[in-house]
Amino acid sequence: MQGQHPTQVKGKRNIKSKNMERKIIENETPFRWHNSKEELPNLKNENDTLTCVVKRNGCLSLSVWNQYYQVWDDEFGDDCEMSKETELEWFSLDTMEESEIIKL
Repeated sequence: MQGQHPTQVKGKRNIKSKNMERKIIENETPFRWHNSKEELPNLKNENDTLTCVVKRNGCLSLSVWNQYYQVWDDEFGDDCEMSKETELEWFSLDTMEESEIIKL
């Protein structure tokens, strides 16, 4: 893997957040869509973020859930893109525990 760009690696990769290690979901993992009016991410570390595929108005995009501000940031995690009240469907690209999803 020496000299290989990280985006070219197939299979599992680890992502380190500030206080937690998450794993990218594996190939052929079924996605579980969550409706934002019923469920939102509720990450244990308030400074943590979670990259998700978001379906809104029939379009798919990448968004980052910002636990601290409880908003959806753009795909780079830089700018607030949508409030938590925005109606959309989402699924996480990282593994997460059931306890990290809050029922509304």
